[in-house]
Amino acid sequence: MRFGSINQAERFRAELRSRKRLPGESLQQLYQDICRLMALSYPGPSSELSDIVGRDCFVQALNNPKLQVRILEKEPATLEEALKVASRLEALDKSASEREYIDQESGRGQRKYVRAATGNWRNADSHAWLSRQVER
Repeated sequence: MRFGSINQAERFRAELRSRKRLPGESLQQLYQDICRLMALSYPGPSSELSDIVGRDCFVQALNNPKLQVRILEKEPATLEEALKVASRLEALDKSASEREYIDQESGRGQRKYVRAATGNWRNADSHAWLSRQVER
């Protein structure tokens, strides 16, 4: 009673439920904070139930519905497995978006239309004009 451990655990559970990933925060940092809050919220030995609660809190904290669904499709059993899957999927998404950016910068992937040239380009006038351009 004196140190308020019961009320503190409830406070940490509320923090755990409301925890969201901050902009620029790595998955590893989020994972470590979820582990810290889990240890403070549910003191004592871990169990299968605490693994499930930790996993669910981690997935909800990502605050990205598409990523959440993709992680849950892989059916991770523990918080550690959820981190592993999330890291892999985020790396794949990042590499795909970088490739897309590079393709947009270089012009690959975009349709380009070229107007066809008509006429005989092998006549003497065009050859002389081309020779003069090359000499310059």
